[in-house]
Amino acid sequence: RVVFAAEPTIAVPAWLLVPDRPNGAGIVAIHGHGYVHGETVGISGDESSRASIQRMNYAYAARYAERGYTVINPDMRNFGARRDHETFRRDPCDLAALRLSLFGRTLVADQLRDLRAAVELLLAQPAITGPIGATGLSYGGRLTMFLAAIDPRIACAVASGCLNTFRERLTIDSSCGAQFVPGLLTFGDTPEVFGLIAPRPLLLELGTIDGTSPEVFAMDAW
Repeated sequence: RVVFAAEPTIAVPAWLLVPDRPNGAGIVAIHGHGYVHGETVGISGDESSRASIQRMNYAYAARYAERGYTVINPDMRNFGARRDHETFRRDPCDLAALRLSLFGRTLVADQLRDLRAAVELLLAQPAITGPIGATGLSYGGRLTMFLAAIDPRIACAVASGCLNTFRERLTIDSSCGAQFVPGLLTFGDTPEVFGLIAPRPLLLELGTIDGTSPEVFAMDAW
């Protein structure tokens, strides 16, 4: 468990996984919307999180480390150790986005600031001698998209459960404020953002019965 500074007043807790036999490459593993205890590295806090790990293959950060990758898995804002537990009646993403908007800030920008600081920490590890990639599920997939689009240090990206459009995001009860950039649709939607990753390798994964990211919207993006 490590803590690093993303900006002067912001400390980011994270899991740093260093394999016994590192292969030289690194991965920024970004957790999903349901992250509470450390599920991405295989740590469960209760029966519900244990079920999530099994049902959604959630411990992908741990599996990458088992394959020789050095992995950093930060707690994103209002998740994990950074969760404001007194606001349980609201979606943590939407609440954080609303709070930041009062100060003229966007949640996606602050999340990306934290992730880019995580990239710096990962690159400083002695075990890293090769390229680094980024991966995430659902909410983590969306942040993988943004991180790889703006940071050329990400050599490849694997985004799961987020091949949909922002138009689709506006049709659900909880819109997940970490995904929205004001004015973005003036320039394009998710296909255009994913396109910024080219020519670096990109793998997009979609579940055909994913109720959160319906296939019809994914095909629209495709």
